[in-house]
Amino acid sequence: MAYIRMLGPVRLSTGGRVLDLGPPKQRAVLVALLVDAGRTVTIDTLVDRVWDQRPPGQPRNALYVHITRIRRVLAEAAACDGPVARLERTGGGYQLTVDPDDVDFHRFQRLAERSRRPECGDEQRATLLTEALELWQGEPLASLTGDWVGTVRQHCREQHVEAVLDWVNAQLALGDAAAALRRVRPLADEHPLDEKIALTLFRALLAAGRGSEAIQCYAVTRHRLADELGVDPSPALQELYQATLRGVPSATTPRQPTVSRPPAQLPASLSDFTGRTTELALLTRLLIDGADSDGVRIVTVSGMGGLGKTALAARLSHQLKDEFPDGQLYADLRGTDPTPACAYDILAGFLRACAGEDAYVPAAAPELGCRYRSLLAGRRMLILLDNARDAAQVRPLLPGSGGCRVLVTNRARLVGLEGASPVHLGLFGEADALTLLGRLAGTERVRAEPAASAEVIAACGGLPLAVRIAGSRLAGRPAWSMRTLADRLTDEHHRLDELVSGDLAVRARFQVTYTGLPPTGDPARFFPLLSLHGGRDASLPALAALLDKPTDRTERGLETLVDTDLLRSPSPGRYQLHDLLRVYAAECTDTSHPAQQRTAAVERLMTWYLHSAQAANRAVFPLGEHLSLNRPAAARETEFRTHQAALDWFDREHANLVAATGVAADHGLHTVAWQLPATMWGFFHLRKHWDDWISTHQIALEAARLDGDQAGEALTLNVLGIAYTDQRRFRQAIDCCRQSLAIRRRTGDRRGQAVTLNVLGAAYADRRQYAEATDCYRKALKTYRGLGNLRGEGLVLNSLGDACRRQGIFGPADQHLRRALDIQQRTDDHHSQRLTLDSLGRVYQGLRQYDRAIDLHRSSLTIRRSLGDRWGTATTLTELGNALQHKGQLTAARTCWKEAVDIFDEAGDSAGTAQAQQYLARPLSRCGIVTMR
Repeated sequence: MAYIRMLGPVRLSTGGRVLDLGPPKQRAVLVALLVDAGRTVTIDTLVDRVWDQRPPGQPRNALYVHITRIRRVLAEAAACDGPVARLERTGGGYQLTVDPDDVDFHRFQRLAERSRRPECGDEQRATLLTEALELWQGEPLASLTGDWVGTVRQHCREQHVEAVLDWVNAQLALGDAAAALRRVRPLADEHPLDEKIALTLFRALLAAGRGSEAIQCYAVTRHRLADELGVDPSPALQELYQATLRGVPSATTPRQPTVSRPPAQLPASLSDFTGRTTELALLTRLLIDGADSDGVRIVTVSGMGGLGKTALAARLSHQLKDEFPDGQLYADLRGTDPTPACAYDILAGFLRACAGEDAYVPAAAPELGCRYRSLLAGRRMLILLDNARDAAQVRPLLPGSGGCRVLVTNRARLVGLEGASPVHLGLFGEADALTLLGRLAGTERVRAEPAASAEVIAACGGLPLAVRIAGSRLAGRPAWSMRTLADRLTDEHHRLDELVSGDLAVRARFQVTYTGLPPTGDPARFFPLLSLHGGRDASLPALAALLDKPTDRTERGLETLVDTDLLRSPSPGRYQLHDLLRVYAAECTDTSHPAQQRTAAVERLMTWYLHSAQAANRAVFPLGEHLSLNRPAAARETEFRTHQAALDWFDREHANLVAATGVAADHGLHTVAWQLPATMWGFFHLRKHWDDWISTHQIALEAARLDGDQAGEALTLNVLGIAYTDQRRFRQAIDCCRQSLAIRRRTGDRRGQAVTLNVLGAAYADRRQYAEATDCYRKALKTYRGLGNLRGEGLVLNSLGDACRRQGIFGPADQHLRRALDIQQRTDDHHSQRLTLDSLGRVYQGLRQYDRAIDLHRSSLTIRRSLGDRWGTATTLTELGNALQHKGQLTAARTCWKEAVDIFDEAGDSAGTAQAQQYLARPLSRCGIVTMR
């Protein structure tokens, strides 16, 4: 029979002889595999265990050599006595499969574990432990060196001491005090400062009728502890000593040994736990998979209150508990409480859980930590630390060896916890939220009212706690429909009042974190005011204006809120409040900041957006007419050096600018409410966000009228006319232009009249009312020439030429357009050039001069791309494709149309998409003149 020994010199015996296991490093490789027999040990772990971070030049090559030789030895043993072990390559490492009873290391542990079972009697316990102790043949892993080997050896020694003490206690229970004394006395000499051994020796001496010697033994132990450690004997040892002096009979009765069972302290895993599949896989990989090492592996799970961090940690821990046969420890650190849990108390509880209720618990915290780490050395345990306050609270609770894993949950990120792998928990997706709602309220109720269910989920903002509360409320109210709850959650002012069920409340979770901030610090003052920002996220400069603080100070306060998870930072320099946190912050604002302060903060933010948008608009349209802002900037607006930088800023901020328009109107800032959209019209003209364009200008129109600003009213009506024309809503476009024209005539704004006449003419032209369009253009041209406005003259000449082109009057069209292009080139007006070049290209398509048309469209395309004119790019690509098709360049034409379809689709222009798709669907051989309006 083959047998592997580790509790002494490392040996493999089979068929009555001992096989050569090779040099020490080869035996160390075998031991590194044997300790984790049945589990994959990665190559990196093997290298670290065998060479202790000081590997040879080619450690993997050296490892492969040792693996090959070990396989040969195992094959030799199999040839003699049948298979003893199987060594296989698996994944990123190797796995040694062996019967645990064929390895003394594992057989010893199995026997010791069986002896501690509750059903095991004293006689059976003594028999099992006798067999276990007979397996020892000297120093474990004799002749092997290294830090990791030393850790395993120390673990073996500690297990040996525990087994001896358990055997001694069994013998005392059986009445064989002499045998117990013979075994425990040498152990006490070897470990003179171990109080558990001293206590057992004391009992053995008393049981043997040697009370005076027991008292002398106590005195020696007390002096040693005082001299070398500066501590008193344990309470259990002192209690037994005092009882002996008093002659209490029970003092001589040996106490039954505490049954040592692996602790299993994990909190319950929720039966309705939902989702988090990706997070569970990630956490499993961080805790279990990948490279192992002697270092303690720590994983932290952080996130705002209500995300289900504890539920996730409990579910994961239960799934992995078989990976930790030595037990699982759990503690609620109460990090959000005014008085968090004391690390000393947690350590004392852990010590008793691992060593028994009568375990010695040192009074000094450093010694307690040392004893805790010694007890866990070599064990494979999971320590779940829930609701941690900070890294300082966690550090004393960390084990000292790599066999253990630590999982920590916390709201604020644990900055400074060395070696920890952080995982930040996010919100639920809609699918997981609906699943959880169905599990709580009933799947049929969710299916019966899908729209209302979606509204409930949206109101909960993806926060699992909010979804759980909503589901629980429905479950307890079968008479409610899903629509009933959805309607109750609609009002933001009362939403948090609705999200309460029993002891679960969203507001309470937020309040714990908010009130935990220093009350006089910037973060506590900043948080409520953030609710005044109407957009989804905000830039650092915008919030600096809102909070009226320098940028660097604002950033420090905001980053503190990010660390506590009251605020999110989706990208560097940008910040975002969760929807429910925004509601809570608004509640806090009502009590933390007077109305005057709130109004002043909103004015600062709106003014900052107004001036920054004006600066961006100047960079996008440097030749355009710009507003004169009579409201001074409260903070320095953003500066833009290039057209592209300004356009990029508009792309990032346009949702905030749209929201700011509404906020300004709600707060009675009428001037800002109409001027802000006015600064955005150039961006809207290029990007074609028609819904936002129209909605903001409708707000602006009402604000200008409330402000009594006729110029602002006329300007807004004019820009609405452009938007409605783009949308082919000609009746509304014409109505807006007529109203604008009437105001401008009444106020004597001649340049404004020319601008509106040109816009009105475009609406008529698109409606094919060419006589009315031409009349408007000629009036506008006359006015511009009378004012000496050369740029305006060029713009109207383009409109007039294009109107002629649409009617097939190509000669006059060519003349008007060439004059327009000459003016635009002289004034460096690229914005107008792109329009005129396309109009000329369409003229030459009509004249069947396709080479000239292609050149003109390509020139326009270059300008449009440089300006970021996406929708205009699509129109030019469509026309360029037509010209290319007529020249027989069919592949190039289709490429243009395909790109145009993508852009129109992105812009939401269904008519443009349909027309470009129609061109794509035509037979490639077909030629004909097809031009867009």
